[in-house]
Amino acid sequence: MAFAGRSHDLGKVDEKNQAVLGSPTRQKLEVPHEDAGVKYLLERKQSEAAALVFSHHAGRPALSPSFTEASASDRSQKPDTAG
Repeated sequence: MAFAGRSHDLGKVDEKNQAVLGSPTRQKLEVPHEDAGVKYLLERKQSEAAALVFSHHAGRPALSPSFTEASASDRSQKPDTAG
């Protein structure tokens, strides 16, 4: 998981992106940064970390505030009836 955290914004290292990030304006990044970390991780056979980075940038929905480990445990005890 740490590998994903360190690599997820790797594309922001690009010189053009650094210029935008270093400016006081809130411009859009010049070069899309979302895929650089995924590519880097896949090239290193880190598919789980790559999936985490992809999900982060794809806007995976946040868990409900009521979601807890206890409720997850409760759900794992019940049979799946979703079909």
